[in-house]
Amino acid sequence: MCEPLQKFSILHLNIRSLRENFVSFLAQLSTMDRYPDVIILSEIWIYDNEIHFYSIPDFVCHLNCNNARRSCGVAIYVRKRFNATFSNIDSASFDAISCSILIPVNKDVYKILGIYRSPSNNVSNFCNELNDYLESNISSDMLLIGDINLDIHKNCVQGVYNRIYLDMLSRFCFLQFSDEYTRISSNSLGRISKTEIDHCFIRSRKLTRRKQYF
Repeated sequence: MCEPLQKFSILHLNIRSLRENFVSFLAQLSTMDRYPDVIILSEIWIYDNEIHFYSIPDFVCHLNCNNARRSCGVAIYVRKRFNATFSNIDSASFDAISCSILIPVNKDVYKILGIYRSPSNNVSNFCNELNDYLESNISSDMLLIGDINLDIHKNCVQGVYNRIYLDMLSRFCFLQFSDEYTRISSNSLGRISKTEIDHCFIRSRKLTRRKQYF
């Protein structure tokens, strides 16, 4: 019997190779009190012929492997209790999967866009292609989640493309769901780096109630 669903939870992780880190990720997952309803992994670093090695019990998985570049690709796992459909997004500047899912808490259908943009990909092209995708899905309630490799933290000096990206999302009525650092690391000299390059944005007709559900 399924446990009562009080909130809908989504986990995003830049896994930097399923081959290297999938087993340790499953071990970490097993320590959680409650599994996420949706898991988004970026930089999966595998090819299409390896997909069957990386299933998670009680989850349906869909992977978008970038066979042309090693350090790319996205995977989305959705618990089998949910009604979900998947499609790969055709783009030259980012890897993404669109997952349409009925969320039982509020009976709404959301598109979850799991996305990864390599730092070596042209940011202008990325903004243009993402703009086109959002334009073609203008009426959908949507969550945009992933590793964009643009530091949008409030303490970061925003470059021109950061502003273009944020203005675009604002124009399409997205709100930022979190605004904390998502990467904290140190180099060999002990120098600390803090960035917010992993993003979560939401567009919903029930914005005033969104935090009751997620």
